[in-house]
Amino acid sequence: MRVRSTLELERLAYIDGLSGLYNRRHFDIELERRLSSHSPSSQWATVVLLLVDIDNFKVYNDCYGHPAGDDCLRRVASAIALAVPGTWVTARYGGEQFGIILAASGQSEAQAIAERVRTSVEALAIPHATSSCGIVTVSVWLAAAASGTGVSVRKLVAEADSALYQAKRLGRNQTATHGQTAP
Repeated sequence: MRVRSTLELERLAYIDGLSGLYNRRHFDIELERRLSSHSPSSQWATVVLLLVDIDNFKVYNDCYGHPAGDDCLRRVASAIALAVPGTWVTARYGGEQFGIILAASGQSEAQAIAERVRTSVEALAIPHATSSCGIVTVSVWLAAAASGTGVSVRKLVAEADSALYQAKRLGRNQTATHGQTAP
């Protein structure tokens, strides 16, 4: 009984109750752990952070109501989880944002995964009357760092956040990389 209770407490501490994904607490711990790893030969030699933001989600909630917003969050979370291989960390980062920690062999692989996430959500075709696309979409932005090089979680998140604004400037429903310029 005690073991089951301990496992349930761990689950409650690290799993987001709405999405079923990991929560921000677990995400931050894992990102820090993987960035500070000193094993350049491991699969985590390069850590890639994807941040995913549901486009115009506040307007969606205002238009359809919070129960529909919660359902939208669950469906988007499920699509993201299915688009990302299970060994990588996928979490609800906060509100309508999700975070994904990848070990990627290169920029093109990371961009392909980001695009797969974006198109998986788009394929849900969740109606969004006030969106220019007419459906719920996401913007995905990414940043990468070599593990064990002293790059902080704060710096990597700031780089991904910078790419977010670039994706939004490109018109939403986009993927962008830190430092990418508009076409």
